[in-house]
Amino acid sequence: LPTSTYEKAFLGEGGFGVVTKCRNTKNNQTVAIKVNKGNPKIQQQAKLEIFILEQLRRLDPDRCNIVEWNGYFLDGERICLNFELLDQSLWDYIGDRKNRGLPIRELSPILHQLANALFHLGSVGIVHADLKSGNIMVVNRHESPVKVKVIDFGLAHPASALIPGHRLGTVGYCAPEVMLGIPCDEAIDINCNLTKLQRRNHVKKSDTS
Repeated sequence: LPTSTYEKAFLGEGGFGVVTKCRNTKNNQTVAIKVNKGNPKIQQQAKLEIFILEQLRRLDPDRCNIVEWNGYFLDGERICLNFELLDQSLWDYIGDRKNRGLPIRELSPILHQLANALFHLGSVGIVHADLKSGNIMVVNRHESPVKVKVIDFGLAHPASALIPGHRLGTVGYCAPEVMLGIPCDEAIDINCNLTKLQRRNHVKKSDTS
């Protein structure tokens, strides 16, 4: 990592690489750094994510319930993306309730915020394509009602570039149009269904990675 930052804690990992919690030693800001692997396929995917994130700069991240992106840097051959640090995933937030699910009074504002995020993504022609509880972050679990933001645009595409038959997202969360290989649009993001947001005990952990 650049000399202006140092790693503080490991946050998670996936097929792309790892996410670490880092502090910028110049401004004392703590952020989340997504460190992509250096292999060519992951690098190409990271470059597409940067393209998507550049489009999203037109949106207000707080008003639109989308994670704030602070830019990127290179660490050797690895592309590192700098994001605001958020509290925990919705998957973990629900898990803290011992999978009893969220009451409607708490679930309703979360769904409203997700609808708001998807509306604004659609307004700039972007499809997230992998919306699930692991890619929805709670900003601060101690707030009531909680505020959520959509993260991880690693599989996102311009709506105009969607190709019928091209598998997108995580099995179990994919919209029927994607599974059937028929023409689709931004509406595929809506298939993050209510039951899977409310409970997680029937969802495999692999669905969140």
